[in-house]
Amino acid sequence: RPESDAGATDHTATCTRRSIRRAAPPAPAPPRRSAPAPMTTATATAAPLTGMDKYEEVRDIGSGNFGVARLMRHRENDGLVAVKLIERGHRIDENVYREIVNHRSLRHPNIIQFIEVILTPTHLAIVMEYAAGGELFDRIVDRGRFSEDEARYFFQQLICGVSYCHHM
Repeated sequence: RPESDAGATDHTATCTRRSIRRAAPPAPAPPRRSAPAPMTTATATAAPLTGMDKYEEVRDIGSGNFGVARLMRHRENDGLVAVKLIERGHRIDENVYREIVNHRSLRHPNIIQFIEVILTPTHLAIVMEYAAGGELFDRIVDRGRFSEDEARYFFQQLICGVSYCHHM
């Protein structure tokens, strides 16, 4: 780390997109505005989510060991958010609690922004900023490889975000 940066806690000052010397890859296309996906048996069991009235479901965007992630639209401002839904019947363990506590304190342009936690009668909902570009892993699998400039662009963002977390 450069000596002038030693002890710095504001990593946004040294890790910005302006510090990329070559042209960045084109931004992903904005998400299509379409009608919400029809409810399936899997999604109907968790809907409607009482307490989530200010959001409307657009579609499922993923699933994991603890639950599902859904793309939702804020009814008042039309903004898109990602919501991680964890069934309350499952043991909400220390890892989930730690994720919430740690994520809510992070403020960095290369880290998905935590918005709120909503406790419904059936679920714990973690509401976060929606990243329309999708997952980096999927992009790598689809493309096979990146050019040096593209790899530098993504790697710098990743390293800046991780560095910020390590200095919290």
